[in-house]
Amino acid sequence: MKIKLGLSSCLSILCCMCGLVCFDSGFAIAVQTTASGNNQDKEKDQAKSSSPDKSKGSEFNPADLVGEWTIQSGMRQGNKVESERLPPAVNVDKENFKMPAGPDQEFVIAYKLDTKSNPIAVDFDIKSGPAPEGHAIGIMKLENGELTLCYDPVGLTRPTKFETTEGNGCFLFVMKKKTAEFNAKSLIGTWNYTSGNKAGEELPAERMQGDVVVTEKDFTMPAGPSDKFVMSYKLDAKKSPVTIDLNIESGPAPAGTPALGLIKVDGDTMTLCYHPLGQDRPEKFEANASNGCFMFVLKRAK
Repeated sequence: MKIKLGLSSCLSILCCMCGLVCFDSGFAIAVQTTASGNNQDKEKDQAKSSSPDKSKGSEFNPADLVGEWTIQSGMRQGNKVESERLPPAVNVDKENFKMPAGPDQEFVIAYKLDTKSNPIAVDFDIKSGPAPEGHAIGIMKLENGELTLCYDPVGLTRPTKFETTEGNGCFLFVMKKKTAEFNAKSLIGTWNYTSGNKAGEELPAERMQGDVVVTEKDFTMPAGPSDKFVMSYKLDAKKSPVTIDLNIESGPAPAGTPALGLIKVDGDTMTLCYHPLGQDRPEKFEANASNGCFMFVLKRAK
């Protein structure tokens, strides 16, 4: 007998059988029960399509999963899940997905990734919550700040494509990570370099001397032992990550030279990544020979 175990903030008790409470909601994992007890199905990881979706596993960083997510849309077996039946938030750490299961309970679901698989494979197992156990297998991708998750809630056959139909019985959810509202005033102050990278070259400490001073209007950065750059800046805090446009006002380079980048502040740490020639803005906080970007990590001076 298959019992659907929903993971929603407004769970409704439908029935009680075989000693297990049955819930119904948008986000679910199924468990198998028999007269002799609960038995986890063996995974049947067989391809059902000759043209599976392609997800670049080599570029996937598991650390990017960590955080709080909101579900943007959901489908079960080809049918749309109404928004009121979706969990208000899904929290992900390095080991578990956590989501509410009613006003006073929470599901903790362990996950395991195979980032070498294409698409990336994910296995889920319930650790704690209103259900004693449960297993699901699926695939995921993370693109442009959105996490797409497609899985078989019964844990029988892993999907090979990001689609849900009545025939394949899969569930499909699209999530977006919550980001704290960026406070531009958190930039203001004096900062010291802790690390630097120019197009893949790690900079030695002696090349990162001097203070970086940020005001509401500009950055002042050292440029050698006796010179400095003064750069005006413009932020777009609605973007994720926050974007920054820098423009040289004075210094060893021509005035008006632009630089397009990303910026974030985490407590007393600021990270700035940009292309020094005003070309393509980096998509993530990464500097290497291919993208030609510069990246600096700074600590607020005390």
